[in-house]
Amino acid sequence: MEKTSAEKLSALRALISQAGLDGLIIPHTDEYRNEYLPPESKRLEWLTGFTGSAGYAVVLTDKAVAASDGRYYPIQIKAQVDETQFKAADSTKISDVEWLLAHAPQGAKIGFDPKLTSPAQYEKMKARLADKGIELVPTPENLVDKAWGADRPATAGGSVEVFSAALDGQESSKKIAALSKTYSEKGADYAVITLPDSIAWLLNIRGNDVECNPYVLSTAMLDVKTGAVEWFLDTAKIDPADQALADHLKHVSCRPSGELSVRLDELAKSGKTVALDYKTASLWYKNKLGEVSLDVADIASNIKAHKTPHQVAMIKRTQVEDGVAMVKFLRWVEENAPSGQLTEMDLAAQLEVFRGQSPTYRGPSFGAIVGAAGNGAIVHYHATPESNRKINPGDMVLVDSGGQYCGADFAGTTDITRTIVAGTPTVQMKHDYTRVLQAHIAVAASLFAADETGQDVDKRARDKLKPHGLDYAHGTGHGVGQYLSVHEESPRISTKEDRPLTPGLHLSNEPGYYAEGSHGIRSENLVIVNEPDADGNLSFETVTYAPFEPSLVDFDLLDQAEKKLAGGLPQIRFSGAGKSSGIG
Repeated sequence: MEKTSAEKLSALRALISQAGLDGLIIPHTDEYRNEYLPPESKRLEWLTGFTGSAGYAVVLTDKAVAASDGRYYPIQIKAQVDETQFKAADSTKISDVEWLLAHAPQGAKIGFDPKLTSPAQYEKMKARLADKGIELVPTPENLVDKAWGADRPATAGGSVEVFSAALDGQESSKKIAALSKTYSEKGADYAVITLPDSIAWLLNIRGNDVECNPYVLSTAMLDVKTGAVEWFLDTAKIDPADQALADHLKHVSCRPSGELSVRLDELAKSGKTVALDYKTASLWYKNKLGEVSLDVADIASNIKAHKTPHQVAMIKRTQVEDGVAMVKFLRWVEENAPSGQLTEMDLAAQLEVFRGQSPTYRGPSFGAIVGAAGNGAIVHYHATPESNRKINPGDMVLVDSGGQYCGADFAGTTDITRTIVAGTPTVQMKHDYTRVLQAHIAVAASLFAADETGQDVDKRARDKLKPHGLDYAHGTGHGVGQYLSVHEESPRISTKEDRPLTPGLHLSNEPGYYAEGSHGIRSENLVIVNEPDADGNLSFETVTYAPFEPSLVDFDLLDQAEKKLAGGLPQIRFSGAGKSSGIG
């Protein structure tokens, strides 16, 4: 029988006390810095009941907090967390460190797992907590895992497969050579690469260790001078009968994960300089390497984020495949949703059916978000049998979903949000939807200079909403991989992004508005940053193929420039079954 939050918290507090600690930090992450976690790493969820993809908990002897950002706070986290045990909080307003400064006693010893904390995080936290004499103490084992005990899921198995150069556009050996050159210029003899999607990109391999993310949980070590790669993983995932895979990995030394610790110890004694990304790798690596480690940002992440012309062609072909499924789905919803017989989970299941009609479909790129009426205002809502809402006539429904596709001729990752209505919308719905659409158009039609940042473009979206009292508590755009992570590290479109947007970036464009208890709206396409034009200006090419909902558009609110801009963007379509397309 599942333990209650009180029982779990009591068990954890007993372990905290036994370890001589006054508290414990529990982040939403694993040792690979994944956003979407394998079951055995969902520690925050197990302890608090919160299922979102970002957040933290801090447990002291007499109080505890569970926090997340504007996507989940206040609606989702307050609904899922037992607030008699955990105080729900907004992580954008109070960090784990700030909460400790406010609530932990002077001189407290606070435990943390060094495998779940980066060196950069640790140094920043350590410095701030020192003001109150609070000491961060690394634990030799994860105390949540120990409290979880026999009920903790076993590590899932998986398999390794080749991602051919025909799909990627470049041989792995060329990528290794490029990384070796750059790391050498940084003064490194070796590089330890810890991000699973960077390793997948570098070695041209894919896997299925994490739901919705086609990569292998592993660590790679690059000898910068020779280009030799040691790959530490569960070697049972390599099929010895797969000759194509063996040939593909002939330049890679595949070693059991258990040998990684010893290999790091060897490097620490070698006197060789080892590059490690202090923002993304765990503190455990830095502690193992000691003085030979050198802070160098993960080079693969930056190269991977900028898609080549070959990859862009693959992405566009993938979007056509996904667009076929989406158009079938939108037609089906239009014909069936007004009946009042469908639920949120029915829509998610039917969308999966339509995507599954493609022989290249490998599964969702994240769990589909289908929220009707007030559930749509929960930014990353996921329907459960308990929350599954029937879609009533007149309900607005937000559908955010994506797919992973990989075939012989193309491969890619999609992410799309459409907001629809079951029947006739209200005047307020049309107003809100149209304002969000204006924000979307403002981004899609942007011309921006080479030095403009994600902050600059983000402002263009919000400037269309704020005069009307509307806004949203998430970024406007994130990076997207090519048959990899749907949320890929790259310069983004957000209020905090100070990096410039550069040609080849594959990003989302997804402004929104969320009226708590009433409805949620998000309009999302994927875009590619184009090469500069003759005047040096950059722009976006929208690559998503699916219509927006014309019955939700108040065309009188669009000015002539917006109508002209929308009409000139081939992927911004307003059409439905039996309805005319176009604007103006």
